[in-house]
Amino acid sequence: MSGRNINAFTTDSAVTPKPQSSFKHSYVEIDSLALIKALKHCKDNYPIPVNGQLLGLDVGDKLEVTNCFPYPQKRDIYNSLSRDKTTTNLSEKELEEKADEEFVKYQDKMTDLLHDIHVDCFAIGWYQTLHFGDVQSKEVIDNLVIYQEAVDKAIMLGFDPMSSTGEISFKAYRASDQLLELYQSNSGDVKNVSSLKGTEIFVEVPIVIKNSILSECFLNQYVLDNPSQNVGVFDILDADHNKQLAHNLDVLSQSLEALAENQEKFIRYQREHTKLTQHHKQMLERRRLENEQGELKGEPMLPMPELDLSALKKVDKPSQLSTIIMSNECANHTRNVSALCFDNIAKMSLLFHRMSAVNKGN
Repeated sequence: MSGRNINAFTTDSAVTPKPQSSFKHSYVEIDSLALIKALKHCKDNYPIPVNGQLLGLDVGDKLEVTNCFPYPQKRDIYNSLSRDKTTTNLSEKELEEKADEEFVKYQDKMTDLLHDIHVDCFAIGWYQTLHFGDVQSKEVIDNLVIYQEAVDKAIMLGFDPMSSTGEISFKAYRASDQLLELYQSNSGDVKNVSSLKGTEIFVEVPIVIKNSILSECFLNQYVLDNPSQNVGVFDILDADHNKQLAHNLDVLSQSLEALAENQEKFIRYQREHTKLTQHHKQMLERRRLENEQGELKGEPMLPMPELDLSALKKVDKPSQLSTIIMSNECANHTRNVSALCFDNIAKMSLLFHRMSAVNKGN
């Protein structure tokens, strides 16, 4: 799933993904200042993944993102508490619980402060550093489902800092209606996902970037007053994507290994289940013969044995959702590698024809 490129200073520039399922908002409108704040937070802390709160309003068929604020890192809160003299007697588990409490207090305090200064403080989702090949992780899916149960119109804005040189790539996601129904029908424990496809887990929502009138005036005046600044960005023509290609190949290898391990767990579980089922059938047949002989002797019928699956508890049942996620991740990483190779070939072809034209001219 390759990232799309959006100019952060383009007004009303929309990204339209392939329709996967119906969603409640036709697009998400993001204020350029809020988007830059989120991108800067993710970029400055890379490679450490960070996240933050998205704030805005629900207006008609669009979801407006007008502001955002970063979340503190829980490990920083934990380290701060561990150095505090008043919490030195707390155990590690108590410190983690205390850090979670402080994390929630921070969000509530920020929301109250924004409300006091009359800034939009309605939570409509969150943003986070996210490699698009890993977007369908179990943690992200669980968090988005839980978030949409509390805030029905919530979205998750993912920013991929490794997308490509000279490009900014981000996407907005919502959990699909099929996934929400599956979670609700299983009370949060998703076991039967055989009817769910990998493309039916998330819905990619189109993004429209909106500039304020003052921002438009400033940008137009800046370009007119400084024509030397209005130059092309040539980094996008760089054909050296070795670092990004190596990263994609590395995560593809890891995803394939994880998928193979998950399949091995499934085969082991199936083997144990088949063994117990066959043993139960043998016991049923033995008891049936015993009852037939007892009936001839006038003895009472013995109860039929029940299938005992307690032995299966020793073998972890693999999650079907995890298998779908891993398979989709492998497909996404493969598409990313193909897109990078195609991009490099196109740039090299352009350079080859350009050099050929120069040589002919000489």
